[in-house]
Amino acid sequence: MELFKNIRQNLGRTALKSRSGSVKRAVQKFDFSTAKQIGILWDATNESGLAVITSFIKKMNESGKHTEVLAFIPGKEVSDRLTGLTSMKFLRSSDLSFTYTPVSEDAKAFMKKKFDVLIDINPFRVFPLTYIVTLSSSMIRVGIDNNSDQEESPYDLMIQTGKTPDIGEFLDQAVYYLSLINSQEN
Repeated sequence: MELFKNIRQNLGRTALKSRSGSVKRAVQKFDFSTAKQIGILWDATNESGLAVITSFIKKMNESGKHTEVLAFIPGKEVSDRLTGLTSMKFLRSSDLSFTYTPVSEDAKAFMKKKFDVLIDINPFRVFPLTYIVTLSSSMIRVGIDNNSDQEESPYDLMIQTGKTPDIGEFLDQAVYYLSLINSQEN
Protein backbone atom coordinates (compact mmCIF):
# COMPACT_ATOMS: atom_id res chain seq x y z
CA MET A 1 0.00 0.00 0.00
CA GLU A 2 2.85 2.38 0.87
CA LEU A 3 4.55 1.58 -2.45
CA PHE A 4 1.38 2.51 -4.35
CA LYS A 5 1.14 5.77 -2.39
CA ASN A 6 4.80 6.59 -3.22
CA ILE A 7 4.22 5.91 -6.93
CA ARG A 8 1.19 8.20 -6.95
CA GLN A 9 3.11 10.93 -5.12
CA ASN A 10 6.09 10.61 -7.48
CA LEU A 11 3.71 11.11 -10.41
CA GLY A 12 2.48 14.26 -8.68
CA ARG A 13 6.05 15.50 -8.12
CA THR A 14 6.84 14.93 -11.79
CA ALA A 15 3.76 16.93 -12.81
CA LEU A 16 4.76 19.69 -10.38
CA LYS A 17 8.28 19.85 -11.79
CA SER A 18 6.97 20.29 -15.32
CA ARG A 19 4.42 22.94 -14.28
CA SER A 20 6.76 24.92 -11.99
CA GLY A 21 8.78 26.23 -14.93
CA SER A 22 5.75 28.09 -16.23
CA VAL A 23 5.21 30.15 -13.06
CA LYS A 24 5.89 33.82 -13.75
CA ARG A 25 6.77 36.01 -10.81
CA ALA A 26 7.44 39.69 -11.34
CA VAL A 27 10.52 41.07 -9.59
CA GLN A 28 9.31 43.97 -7.48
CA LYS A 29 10.55 46.00 -4.59
CA PHE A 30 9.24 44.46 -1.38
CA ASP A 31 8.43 46.29 1.82
CA PHE A 32 6.51 44.39 4.51
CA SER A 33 5.07 47.59 5.98
CA THR A 34 3.13 48.18 2.75
CA ALA A 35 2.05 44.55 2.24
CA LYS A 36 -1.74 44.23 2.15
CA GLN A 37 -2.39 40.54 1.38
CA ILE A 38 -0.92 37.66 3.39
CA GLY A 39 -1.58 34.03 2.61
CA ILE A 40 -0.82 31.20 5.01
CA LEU A 41 -0.58 27.54 4.10
CA TRP A 42 -0.86 25.42 7.24
CA ASP A 43 -0.43 21.71 7.82
CA ALA A 44 -3.27 21.27 10.32
CA THR A 45 -2.52 17.60 10.92
CA ASN A 46 -1.76 18.64 14.48
CA GLU A 47 -4.27 21.32 15.50
CA SER A 48 -2.11 22.57 18.37
CA GLY A 49 -1.07 25.68 16.41
CA LEU A 50 -4.62 26.95 15.98
CA ALA A 51 -4.46 29.51 18.81
CA VAL A 52 -1.15 30.89 17.51
CA ILE A 53 -2.46 31.19 13.95
CA THR A 54 -5.71 32.81 15.14
CA SER A 55 -3.70 35.35 17.14
CA PHE A 56 -1.42 36.03 14.15
CA ILE A 57 -4.40 36.59 11.83
CA LYS A 58 -5.92 39.03 14.31
CA LYS A 59 -2.63 40.91 14.69
CA MET A 60 -2.11 41.16 10.91
CA ASN A 61 -5.72 42.23 10.27
CA GLU A 62 -5.40 44.94 12.95
CA SER A 63 -2.32 46.26 11.15
CA GLY A 64 -4.22 46.49 7.85
CA LYS A 65 -2.98 43.25 6.30
CA HIS A 66 -5.78 40.98 5.07
CA THR A 67 -4.85 37.40 5.94
CA GLU A 68 -6.20 34.18 4.44
CA VAL A 69 -5.38 30.63 5.53
CA LEU A 70 -5.59 27.37 3.61
CA ALA A 71 -5.31 24.50 6.08
CA PHE A 72 -4.50 20.93 5.06
CA ILE A 73 -6.65 18.36 6.87
CA PRO A 74 -5.41 14.79 6.23
CA GLY A 75 -8.85 13.26 6.79
CA LYS A 76 -12.21 13.85 5.20
CA GLU A 77 -13.83 15.71 8.08
CA VAL A 78 -12.90 19.14 9.44
CA SER A 79 -12.78 19.46 13.22
CA ASP A 80 -15.36 21.78 14.79
CA ARG A 81 -12.49 23.72 16.39
CA LEU A 82 -11.25 24.81 12.96
CA THR A 83 -14.51 25.88 11.35
CA GLY A 84 -14.93 29.11 13.35
CA LEU A 85 -12.54 31.28 11.32
CA THR A 86 -14.05 32.94 8.28
CA SER A 87 -10.61 33.58 6.78
CA MET A 88 -9.73 29.86 6.84
CA LYS A 89 -10.41 27.46 3.97
CA PHE A 90 -9.65 23.75 4.02
CA LEU A 91 -7.90 21.25 1.81
CA ARG A 92 -8.99 17.71 2.68
CA SER A 93 -7.78 14.41 1.28
CA SER A 94 -10.99 14.26 -0.78
CA ASP A 95 -9.88 17.52 -2.48
CA LEU A 96 -6.81 15.83 -3.98
CA SER A 97 -6.40 14.09 -7.31
CA PHE A 98 -5.03 10.59 -7.82
CA THR A 99 -1.49 12.07 -7.74
CA TYR A 100 -2.17 14.08 -4.54
CA THR A 101 -2.40 17.41 -6.36
CA PRO A 102 -5.04 19.88 -5.11
CA VAL A 103 -8.15 20.06 -7.32
CA SER A 104 -10.67 21.88 -5.10
CA GLU A 105 -11.92 25.33 -6.08
CA ASP A 106 -10.61 26.80 -2.80
CA ALA A 107 -7.11 25.43 -3.49
CA LYS A 108 -7.13 26.65 -7.10
CA ALA A 109 -8.29 30.14 -6.04
CA PHE A 110 -5.65 30.28 -3.30
CA MET A 111 -2.93 29.23 -5.75
CA LYS A 112 -3.94 31.89 -8.28
CA LYS A 113 -4.13 34.73 -5.76
CA LYS A 114 -1.09 37.02 -5.84
CA PHE A 115 -0.36 37.49 -2.16
CA ASP A 116 2.23 40.05 -1.11
CA VAL A 117 3.53 37.39 1.30
CA LEU A 118 2.85 33.66 1.31
CA ILE A 119 3.85 31.89 4.53
CA ASP A 120 4.05 28.10 4.39
CA ILE A 121 3.76 26.42 7.80
CA ASN A 122 4.55 22.96 6.49
CA PRO A 123 7.50 21.54 8.47
CA PHE A 124 7.06 17.98 7.18
CA ARG A 125 6.70 19.03 3.52
CA VAL A 126 3.17 17.70 3.00
CA PHE A 127 3.07 17.41 -0.79
CA PRO A 128 -0.27 19.16 -1.53
CA LEU A 129 0.91 22.30 0.33
CA THR A 130 4.33 22.16 -1.35
CA TYR A 131 2.49 21.93 -4.67
CA ILE A 132 0.51 25.10 -3.94
CA VAL A 133 3.47 27.16 -2.70
CA THR A 134 5.60 26.11 -5.67
CA LEU A 135 2.99 27.20 -8.21
CA SER A 136 2.06 30.39 -6.38
CA SER A 137 2.97 33.67 -8.04
CA SER A 138 3.05 35.49 -4.70
CA MET A 139 5.59 38.29 -4.35
CA ILE A 140 7.58 36.57 -1.59
CA ARG A 141 7.30 33.02 -0.24
CA VAL A 142 8.44 32.15 3.28
CA GLY A 143 8.88 28.65 4.67
CA ILE A 144 10.48 26.49 7.31
CA ASP A 145 14.06 25.40 6.61
CA ASN A 146 14.18 21.70 7.38
CA ASN A 147 17.57 21.16 5.65
CA SER A 148 16.13 18.48 3.39
CA ASP A 149 15.71 20.07 0.01
CA GLN A 150 17.28 23.51 -0.14
CA GLU A 151 18.17 23.05 -3.82
CA GLU A 152 14.54 22.35 -4.73
CA SER A 153 13.04 24.84 -2.27
CA PRO A 154 10.23 27.06 -3.54
CA TYR A 155 10.94 29.69 -0.88
CA ASP A 156 12.50 33.13 -1.12
CA LEU A 157 13.09 33.19 2.65
CA MET A 158 13.71 30.10 4.78
CA ILE A 159 13.75 30.20 8.57
CA GLN A 160 15.33 27.53 10.75
CA THR A 161 13.13 26.39 13.62
CA GLY A 162 14.81 23.33 15.13
CA LYS A 163 13.60 19.75 15.10
CA THR A 164 10.14 20.47 16.49
CA PRO A 165 9.02 23.78 15.01
CA ASP A 166 7.28 26.28 17.25
CA ILE A 167 4.70 27.96 15.01
CA GLY A 168 4.58 31.11 17.12
CA GLU A 169 8.35 31.53 17.02
CA PHE A 170 8.43 30.82 13.30
CA LEU A 171 5.76 33.48 12.58
CA ASP A 172 7.54 36.02 14.81
CA GLN A 173 10.82 35.36 13.01
CA ALA A 174 9.11 35.59 9.61
CA VAL A 175 7.64 39.01 10.44
CA TYR A 176 10.96 40.18 11.89
CA TYR A 177 13.01 39.23 8.81
CA LEU A 178 10.35 40.41 6.36
CA SER A 179 10.36 43.77 8.16
CA LEU A 180 14.13 44.05 7.58
CA ILE A 181 13.87 43.53 3.83
CA ASN A 182 13.89 46.88 2.00
CA SER A 183 13.04 48.80 5.13
CA GLN A 184 13.95 52.47 5.24
CA GLU A 185 17.04 51.85 7.41
CA ASN A 186 18.49 49.17 5.11
